[in-house]
Amino acid sequence: MNFLAHCFSAPKAFNPTLARLAATGLIACSLASTATAAVVDLSGAAVDGGAPTDLGIALGAGTVASIDFDFSVEHFGFSWGRETTIEIIAPSLASYVFGGAFFGFGVGSGVFTFAGSAPIGPESALGNWTVRLTDSFNDSVNPDHVYEDGSFVRLVETTSVPEPGTIGLALGGLAGLALLRRRRRSE
Repeated sequence: MNFLAHCFSAPKAFNPTLARLAATGLIACSLASTATAAVVDLSGAAVDGGAPTDLGIALGAGTVASIDFDFSVEHFGFSWGRETTIEIIAPSLASYVFGGAFFGFGVGSGVFTFAGSAPIGPESALGNWTVRLTDSFNDSVNPDHVYEDGSFVRLVETTSVPEPGTIGLALGGLAGLALLRRRRRSE
């Protein structure tokens, strides 16, 4: 016997707690969200310690609550990996700064690689976002570092939308709660 049939089969077998949980679960399923990702390609972006490199992207409705990073960056001469800084600037002008310590980069030049994510905000996605690449120390090497091919930052955007299938679940959950209330009144 399935769960709902068990809850509503006979007055003696009726379990209001289980019925309430089932109805609440059906309603909760209706609050779906979709996740999309806006990718900012860092491939070939050259960064000089004296000036930032800004990359922009426009996003639509929803919220951004996390950022994914996957990049390799090559530092030249006296430029160290720990000088790598990526700043995410939201349309609200909220700023999220991730530096070499966050990425686990140390001293010395060479190629440094990072893949991971970080929570932010959440921030309204609507508007123009800026990914600002900087080198925290001007070593008089130009460029201080360059992002290798395939490097990117991804803004993970979620939007709450009612989907056609989940509307049916919500209606089923509400009907279950109404039945539960009616049944309680008759007892």
